[in-house]
Amino acid sequence: MFDTIEKKQVFINWLFEIIEADGQVTDDEIRSIKSVGYEFGMNDVIKTQELNANYTDNEKIFILRELYRVAISDLDFPDCEKKVILMFCDRFHINNSISRLVEYWALTYLNNEKTFYEKLEEVNNG
Repeated sequence: MFDTIEKKQVFINWLFEIIEADGQVTDDEIRSIKSVGYEFGMNDVIKTQELNANYTDNEKIFILRELYRVAISDLDFPDCEKKVILMFCDRFHINNSISRLVEYWALTYLNNEKTFYEKLEEVNNG
């Protein structure tokens, strides 16, 4: 997935849009984005000027999934982050049914992660 540096950079730019949406950017959020960039083989992970990239449908859904996952990672899903996701869906022509399905996935993912770490803590302390 993401066979060009332009596609990778546009994805990183959208992640920056999500973390900047509430007006507060934390060190943890920056570390998370840098980690994604490094996994993509990017040495310098910064927000750049707008780039154009032609994504496959699967790449668009992957980006949307990650935007939702990052946006709801702390169960605080403010309107500003929802607006960024809606802008992404509009720009890349993603229909509402797919967007709702991906949002449902993200919420389910978050709940599963929470349960996993609670059980892991029980095992480690038990």
